Amino acid sequence: TLLLSGCGTKAKSYSDARAVCETFLSDNKEEMTGISTGLLTDGQGESGSFGKYKDRDYSLLRVDDGKYVKFDIGAQGLLGGQYWSLIYCPDETFCGESVRYSSKEPEGNNVIKAERLDGNWWYYWVDYDGTKYSDE
Repeated sequence: TLLLSGCGTKAKSYSDARAVCETFLSDNKEEMTGISTGLLTDGQGESGSFGKYKDRDYSLLRVDDGKYVKFDIGAQGLLGGQYWSLIYCPDETFCGESVRYSSKEPEGNNVIKAERLDGNWWYYWVDYDGTKYSDE
């Protein structure tokens, strides 16, 4: 039986995935902050995957004029699906927001949500299917 990384047997809602991210951040914040500040200050300016930390991919993420570091924590679904991450925001804001960010395509069903957890760290949820999981 093949089990994809981040995919489990029980579907996760927005709030369940947030709890997973909070626990992972609590256990690993110091090391992840070091990785993030190093990546943002060492001159690497291209988006894309840069490495792994505890079997989680991390990468530089550019959104609008912002530059962030994203740690992929989990996912469900093969086509579309939902993905949740932790994002390090150097100035504690994400896309100009200081507490919450939300975006939904007017002509599509993609939902993106983010909320600040602790200082520079944000929980980031993307639902490419626009399912009920984004509201739970």
